Amino acid sequence: MKPGDVVLITYPFTDLSAIKLGPALVISSVEYNQRQDDVIFLPITHNVSRISQEDVTIQTIDDGFQETGLKRASAIRVGKIFTLQKDLPKSRLGNVSVELLNKIRLSLKKLLVIP
Repeated sequence: MKPGDVVLITYPFTDLSAIKLGPALVISSVEYNQRQDDVIFLPITHNVSRISQEDVTIQTIDDGFQETGLKRASAIRVGKIFTLQKDLPKSRLGNVSVELLNKIRLSLKKLLVIP
């Protein structure tokens, strides 16, 4: 797995009340993924009506949408970083464009107050 890959995984809600199957974005580096048992992800939601200002949206009309493997407009939940074992993703759906990945990196940088 590499940064920008969109994968299908089962992951828990933040309150641990349930789990769901859904897409997520790999944000950890190839080097990190090779030396660790876990991968760092951002969840992707189709519920674009309740996104936060940190989230990055992708619309069906955006350049590169087809390559993501997503079926409808979505939001990448930048403030919901999580890790899972690297063998848990069910399948690779696609990948985001370099431009979108750079938007996500910028949002992460602002969220984490990285100079």
